[in-house]
Amino acid sequence: MASKKLVVAVGILIVAVVILLFVMLKLQMEQQIKQVKDQMEQQIKQVKDQTEQQIKQVKDQTEQQIKQVKDQTEQQIKQVSDQTEQMIKRSEEKIFAQIKQAEEKEDGLYRIRQVIVHIDGNDFVGNDDGGTGYYAPEPYVRIRHNGKEILLTKHPQDKWDCTWECSVDLAWKKGDKLEFEVWDKDLSDDDCLFTGKWDKIVQGTLKAETKNGSYIELTLEKIK
Repeated sequence: MASKKLVVAVGILIVAVVILLFVMLKLQMEQQIKQVKDQMEQQIKQVKDQTEQQIKQVKDQTEQQIKQVKDQTEQQIKQVSDQTEQMIKRSEEKIFAQIKQAEEKEDGLYRIRQVIVHIDGNDFVGNDDGGTGYYAPEPYVRIRHNGKEILLTKHPQDKWDCTWECSVDLAWKKGDKLEFEVWDKDLSDDDCLFTGKWDKIVQGTLKAETKNGSYIELTLEKIK
């Protein structure tokens, strides 16, 4: 009887040991699984953190590059703008200097050497009242400098084209005016065929023309 109880006790002990070993093994396995899981989560977290850090670095680098390009572009635009403004300023100064120089060159003493007049029939017909030329003009010219008459030509008969040689000096300065009147000599009152003026003069030829084609030309020589 005692032996039977001993066998039962030993069996129970063995079962208990087996159960204990199983429990211990299970706990160890769960602990290992937990460790592996924790390691994996840690690795995933590290990879995620590294990835986020790399993304942040790439983003920061990209933003920095964009800023550098933007700054360089703005600087280049400013440089081009400044250079353009300087070029415009220099061009304006050059143009103003040329204008001033031209105006200064315009001032001086001139001599009228020749006066040429051509009369078109359309400017003559209707103005003539039966002058001594009988259906042809007898033109003459009056020239005034700032309102003062400086030249009055003779009037040849029956001439559509006239040339007068002369030598009349005028001292010219900026703002002066040179006015002309082309007349036709008549028996009664003379007829004014056309008029005009010049605000600027140059050495060489001055010309003024009507819409019908009549014109006057002055040949000027700059004395000093």
